Amino acid sequence: MWPPTTPARAVTVFWLLLAAAVAWSALNQRARIQRIAEVTAVPEWSVGSPATDPASPTGYENGRRRLILPEHHYRSFLWIAQTQHMLAEGSWRVRWFEFENAPHGRESHLPSPYAWWLGALATADHTLTGEPLGSAVERAALYADPLVHLLVVIAAVWISWTAWGVGAAVLVVLAGVLWYPLAGNFVAGAPDTDGWFVGANLLGFLALAAAWKSRSGGIGRMAFAGACGGLASWLDAPAQVVWIFGLLLGGATLRGLVRGKDAETTLAATGWRVWGAAGAGVAISGWVLEYAPGHSGLLLETNHPLHAVCWLGAGELMAHLTAGGTATGRNGRLLLGLAAAAVFALPVAWAIGDSRWPWQMRPDVGRLSVSHNLGADHLWAWLTREGPSVPLAATVLPMFAAVSLGVWAWRRKERAPVVLFGCPAMALVALASWQPVWWSFAQVAVVPILLLTVPATAGAGWLWAGLLLAIPGIGALRQPRAEAAVKTLTESELVGLIGRDLAHRLAHEAGGSPLTVWAPPEITGALHYYAGLRGLGTFAWENRDGLTAAARIASATSPEEALHLLEQRGITHLVIPAWDDFLDRYAGLGRAGSGEAAAAASSFVAAIHRWEQPGWLWPRAYPMPPIPGFEAERVEVFAVGDEQDAPSAMSRLAEYFIETGRLDLAASARAQLRRYPAHIGALAATAKVDAARREGTAFAETVARLMPLLEAGGDRRGLPWDRRVSLAIVLAAARETAEATAQLERCVRDASEERLRGLSPQSLFQLLTLMKRSRLEFEQPETSALARSLLPPDARDRL
Repeated sequence: MWPPTTPARAVTVFWLLLAAAVAWSALNQRARIQRIAEVTAVPEWSVGSPATDPASPTGYENGRRRLILPEHHYRSFLWIAQTQHMLAEGSWRVRWFEFENAPHGRESHLPSPYAWWLGALATADHTLTGEPLGSAVERAALYADPLVHLLVVIAAVWISWTAWGVGAAVLVVLAGVLWYPLAGNFVAGAPDTDGWFVGANLLGFLALAAAWKSRSGGIGRMAFAGACGGLASWLDAPAQVVWIFGLLLGGATLRGLVRGKDAETTLAATGWRVWGAAGAGVAISGWVLEYAPGHSGLLLETNHPLHAVCWLGAGELMAHLTAGGTATGRNGRLLLGLAAAAVFALPVAWAIGDSRWPWQMRPDVGRLSVSHNLGADHLWAWLTREGPSVPLAATVLPMFAAVSLGVWAWRRKERAPVVLFGCPAMALVALASWQPVWWSFAQVAVVPILLLTVPATAGAGWLWAGLLLAIPGIGALRQPRAEAAVKTLTESELVGLIGRDLAHRLAHEAGGSPLTVWAPPEITGALHYYAGLRGLGTFAWENRDGLTAAARIASATSPEEALHLLEQRGITHLVIPAWDDFLDRYAGLGRAGSGEAAAAASSFVAAIHRWEQPGWLWPRAYPMPPIPGFEAERVEVFAVGDEQDAPSAMSRLAEYFIETGRLDLAASARAQLRRYPAHIGALAATAKVDAARREGTAFAETVARLMPLLEAGGDRRGLPWDRRVSLAIVLAAARETAEATAQLERCVRDASEERLRGLSPQSLFQLLTLMKRSRLEFEQPETSALARSLLPPDARDRL
């Protein structure tokens, strides 16, 4: 145990260390907030930035959002959107999310306490600053978790100091502020319940260990530990169950060691019953607040009365396992049987029901913390891919320290705390080695082992040992220094900016019309967050139907099947980013049993990759930002529309390749267009390819073939409006002034809002440039204003 005395020098060192740790954390969070603000301030490039609107639920016009979340964490998108919806509707819980699994929507089982917290901070911010309440939620997301972090550290220091003294408080400060990934769950701009869950368990474990140390039952501490555990169950019940069963395993193992003896080293039975009752009370209260007067059904993925029953049973079983005696009498045996039934009813319900097991809950298993996604599914993959690294050392060093101290305590015959707290810790470490998302929880579980196994002779050496454990965390947690202007962007930041710009662009082009996208889950979440677009498949566990439907579309084996599935779900646009291969994985998932590779090769999404898309898919050029290192990346966008005739479809595809800078593919499309020598739209697109490739002779020859067709009136028979715009552009480039003016005048006369929204940015810019040179204007000023608004800001300035 820690030394009972507290020298004045040790207290001084503690306060200095606490001040330094808190100051470092505050400066680190400040640098992150500044970086988020700088990246968020980067303007959109394909459309104008939305104006603020106090009447909007989001604080921006038409429900847009602008805050760039650095890791574009899907659950952070949900928390901000759900809190804004809750505040706008005046409700205190949200149980339905209509923007996923289109057109039906899905249930939402996000725990409400975090939304209440975020909403309270946003309301205070709104009251103090007068800014729109919706945008105040985005600002609250910057400091909500760092503030919780501070409160958790203060409470943890109080518990450890009162139970063990200043030495334990030093270790807890270092663990709470500098351990990685534990402290990485409290970063600015990544709102999520992970920090709350880790913090509740840290306080609960410390209180439980402090009650163990008191050897007198510690009823108050046991009640507090149970309440913290119940809150954790409210936040993430499946994960909490893993620790409860690990603790029961520790109790059973300890029972074998005690065998009716050594009772002074165990907690009182009453304390365990209070612990279980407190956990059950908070868990069932949370369920009532979330679902009453209705119910949640048998959904064990969320807080459920069975979890509360499990808490009661666990308290009774732990009372029996650590009491050193046996159940006597009929009533004693009946109580023990009921407790076992209460505990094991939960895994039985999991086994026979349709709920996911705890280790199936998180699709982002490689996410070490809310701010760091490893991209590796397990510890060995991480080690073999990156080798030894600072984050790896910061992650595993506390585990090695706990093992070393546990072995030392075992040799000193202090085995009870090692067994009781070591079993749940080992269970979590095993899970974390398989799925890195569990590492923060595992680190929390080893803190009681360190506190209970440090020998009484520990001196200043343990302070230095604690610092050594924390030093790698400083390197892993440190945020880069903020820049006066954003000069370089990380891939994550760039993907976030593209998601925001693309969402705003698509929403602006739609002009208020319903828009539903089929895209990879991560992009689907971003498109909804930034512009309120509906989507299909996401990573929410409640969205199994949407994910299945999205996979089925990807794996469709014919255009007819794909169109039927898309129309069933009301999909209007397909968004396919080059850096996200999840649509290819969709194709394998959607045709289980046929072989993932074979399914992907013959799928609808594979046909799109080969540019063999059906005629009802209309390519929509999206301009990518000219940022070094990301030049090869693309976002393919298609609108689901009416069937096009073959030459018109290939014409539009050729121009799409030109506008997206892929001239080799444009040349391949030109070869296909030459199969239609008498089609005016095909010839105009061919001429545009010639001009883009700077093949002057070929351009002149194509125009020469085009002119006789125009003289014969070939353009008067059903030429689509956008093809006429391309024709006018080609004729102007060929200096066929009279014919170009005639075509341009007809374009201006026949223009409509729908047609203008369907033009690509480059074609629209060229149209407006020709109109300006010819002194032509649209009949309605509103039409002119719309056309200019559809231009990217830099093109608008050039015009």
